[in-house]
Amino acid sequence: MSKRRIALIVVAALIVVGGGVFAWIAFGPGAMDFAGGHKVALADYNGPSPTGVPADLASADPVAHGQYLVRAADCQACHTAKGGTPFAGGLPFNLPFGTIWSPNITPDRETGIGGWSDQQFLAA
Repeated sequence: MSKRRIALIVVAALIVVGGGVFAWIAFGPGAMDFAGGHKVALADYNGPSPTGVPADLASADPVAHGQYLVRAADCQACHTAKGGTPFAGGLPFNLPFGTIWSPNITPDRETGIGGWSDQQFLAA
């Protein structure tokens, strides 16, 4: 086989594979198609909270809701240095480009996030 013929076969194979990948991305299943079951409009949904919030927290005060989220996300693992105050930051993460330190997420107004505005949270 000539080099030109091999090159044409390789190009044709790449076009076919690329076209298949494009078709899968463009026309393939959506994000929820793997969940199974039937689709229900959110307004018609009468099951447990679709957000995953437990029923007993649906009407809880914001502090209780926040405590639940902090435990669920295990925030203390990254925001507490060994032997340090919980959530006060200072845990080093040694990365190839240098060390970054976890921030203080306590409600302290001076050193934590206690004095942050809503805008500062959105920008962080």
